[in-house]
Amino acid sequence: MKSLIFCAAGVPMSFHRDYDTENHWRYTKDTRMYETVLYQYKDFDIEPNSYDYLFKGTGWKWEIAKQFLDTFDCQNYEYIGFWDDDLVTDIQSVNRALTIAKEKDIKLFQMSLNADSEKQHIVTFQNHDKKYALTNFVEGMGTFVHSSMIPTFMKFWKHREVYPKFMKDTYNEEVGPYNESQTEYEFTIKV
Repeated sequence: MKSLIFCAAGVPMSFHRDYDTENHWRYTKDTRMYETVLYQYKDFDIEPNSYDYLFKGTGWKWEIAKQFLDTFDCQNYEYIGFWDDDLVTDIQSVNRALTIAKEKDIKLFQMSLNADSEKQHIVTFQNHDKKYALTNFVEGMGTFVHSSMIPTFMKFWKHREVYPKFMKDTYNEEVGPYNESQTEYEFTIKV
């Protein structure tokens, strides 16, 4: 079963030397294990061959994400990603993350960030000694949610004051997965 990445796009695609520039995550290539749904901010001219579905959106990312979930049939997708338009990675890296998530039955996760990324939370930093890492935190810029959790995810919009509190309460900087002796673990939130 394929997955789906939602993205509200308003800036040109970014590239980085650490990732295959011919396989940017938004390119519509047959090697992807996912499809992309882009919502166009205002009149931004979205690059051709960078989306499977294109819609117009108004508001900020999470308001548009709510519009997307209210109108797009996601039931035939395994994971739904909610990504910022300036994320830089490649198809191979996304496919690898989705494969690990499926193998380990991860319900909520994000990919780690490379050394040049803007990072605010230590648990999102990339550690090349680990295949994946456990934590109780995901940052909202590139979250994947298993489709079975979408009804729970939607409850955040019904109770808008719960979402920021939930994100704050579930984050714990002391988790420090990189100090553990395990060789493999995952980036996920425990629900």
